[in-house]
Amino acid sequence: MATKKIPFLILVLALFGATLWFLCIPKKENSTSGSMSAVTESQSDEFDSRDGYALVGGVLRPSTDIQPRIDNLSQIPVLVRSHGFSKELLPESNSKVLNVHQSLIERSDPARFSSFVVPKSFDSKAFNDAPKAYATEYAKIVEPGRVFATAQPGKDIVPLQTAGARFHRVKQGETVRLGVNSSVFAPVTFTSQSLGSFEEGLTSTTVVADENGYAAATYTASGGTVDEVQILAGSPTNSGQVTFVVSVETLNTIQAKN
Repeated sequence: MATKKIPFLILVLALFGATLWFLCIPKKENSTSGSMSAVTESQSDEFDSRDGYALVGGVLRPSTDIQPRIDNLSQIPVLVRSHGFSKELLPESNSKVLNVHQSLIERSDPARFSSFVVPKSFDSKAFNDAPKAYATEYAKIVEPGRVFATAQPGKDIVPLQTAGARFHRVKQGETVRLGVNSSVFAPVTFTSQSLGSFEEGLTSTTVVADENGYAAATYTASGGTVDEVQILAGSPTNSGQVTFVVSVETLNTIQAKN
């Protein structure tokens, strides 16, 4: 019986020794994690040299994400606002801005500040009776969604057409003139889908065509406007829409090219 217990004791001692050996030997450094650390450090040096970016917790983020909050955006030069900043508007800037401001504060007339809301109906009879007078009054109110409320195609309905170039390239802060051919004295609405501003400082405006049916609006690639901007033009007296594309370059983009 004693001889049978010897192999069992040897097995127990062997397992105990192996356990001690495993617990006592020093652990090797993980070569993979070491290489990742080296890559991160090299990437950090590379990212820190890029204008407008910073490495935060190992993630590349725009510098604007970690900049302190600025109460007065007007202190920042227009051309420095590469991303995320648009020009601050005062309610008393003009009557159109005031109308939009009041609608936002009172939560009334959402069509004045959202293109997802159906605008008020266009009175075709009133326009036919006094085209210029009615269109002038109609243009005093801004409703971005008017670009979608165009006339149905028909025998006597003239399609809206481009007058001049549809594609433009500007530097941030520059302006461009966008024109269309419509009906005589037609109210034409221009709405930007990606920031920027028109004459009154808003992203949408309605202008009145002249006696030749030409209507135009001046668009500014104001601070915060980058890359390609789509601008739609539409009129309740004409069918279809005109799409303008304005490619906006920032100072960082221009410096990178040079």
